[in-house]
Amino acid sequence: MSISEFIHCYSIEIKTISTIIITITTVVLATLTAIYVRHTKYMADEMKISRDPNVNIDFEVPSRMIILTISNSGLTSAVNVQFDIDSDISWLNFDDNKGFSKLPIIIEGISYLTPGRILKFYAGNLDKSSSEREQNVLDLNILYQNESGKKFKKHVTFDLSVYRKVLFETFKH
Repeated sequence: MSISEFIHCYSIEIKTISTIIITITTVVLATLTAIYVRHTKYMADEMKISRDPNVNIDFEVPSRMIILTISNSGLTSAVNVQFDIDSDISWLNFDDNKGFSKLPIIIEGISYLTPGRILKFYAGNLDKSSSEREQNVLDLNILYQNESGKKFKKHVTFDLSVYRKVLFETFKH
């Protein structure tokens, strides 16, 4: 039997097998395409998230002076930065006002914080006797938005008693 006779004799079977192979290949390619699309969407979402503002708060305590630092390590600006104090530090003194919540920057907030910006504020002095016997934990929420209006909330807890024995060199940049 020649090839042409074989093809003519089994043409229906050959067409059926070819159709099955094409169908299976199409399903496999469609599945791989769906996985690729899902992965691409995930990467695009991650890129969007990485561009969001990221407002942070920290303390520096050179020579018992407490410096509050507020920074935006994100790639876009943060707007309407506000602070909500859950647990204050009552012994912190600033212009005869007691407590972290009495600092002007905490009361007023920040209307616009550019990416990469670090703002530093005097926040009082570390009173060794008070800090050893009183509440040292500051518990707060940082609330802010990106320029499109998307809201962010970050919860932060600081125990300022750890700064009592930190060397000044720690805060040099």
